[in-house]
Amino acid sequence: MKRILLSALLIGCVVFAQAQVLTVSYNGVDLQNGDTVSLKSGANDEIQFAPAVHNNGSSSRVCRFVAEKLNNTSTEIMSMCTGMLCMSGYSSAPFRVEGNSVYDEVHIDFIVPADAAPGLFKFSVYDTNIVSVSFDFYARVYNKNSVGIAEANQDCFVNAFPNPAVSTVNVSYSNADANSELVVYNMTGSVVREVSLNGGEGCMQVDVSSLPAGVYMYGIKSRANVYGIKKLVVK
Repeated sequence: MKRILLSALLIGCVVFAQAQVLTVSYNGVDLQNGDTVSLKSGANDEIQFAPAVHNNGSSSRVCRFVAEKLNNTSTEIMSMCTGMLCMSGYSSAPFRVEGNSVYDEVHIDFIVPADAAPGLFKFSVYDTNIVSVSFDFYARVYNKNSVGIAEANQDCFVNAFPNPAVSTVNVSYSNADANSELVVYNMTGSVVREVSLNGGEGCMQVDVSSLPAGVYMYGIKSRANVYGIKKLVVK
């Protein structure tokens, strides 16, 4: 009976991702829709972020990148470049991605003051002719003085469903370190939920009924770093 219950729990924790026409990778890592990457400025208080756009369909597409700053930070996007064409601000010029190919000529330049609070930015890449063909992801941007910042751990997986959630959300995870925690942040970066994990893999139900409706971020915290950050919507 225990084996049957465990199997049922694991089956309940499986989420199937719908194939997407447009996807994004960064530093050779394929992102999932809603994923978050962490960026840290160098000695000159600047960051050049270079995500690659994948067109997984057979048809050529004319795409555009747009960005939105989601919290109060003095960090800004100075320019968004596609090939040799750079646009100031939060929107790129259109660029063509051939069918079944990768476009790796996107460069997004941040200026990060030394005293800047961590910034949270939403990025969307979409087909200018069919705007529903799109891909969204997030970037947390830190200044050079920040400590304990790590890139997403490819081996540490976490996923929450249903998403959007109403009162409870199921969270599945794997490859978590011992004494790690599930953490949920609001859009100002404050922790609103912390749940201890046993390490390894598992699935749990988390009460979100007391959280105000809105957008949150969640991930697994281990040794002061947070991995696998993704978006959670609470209705």
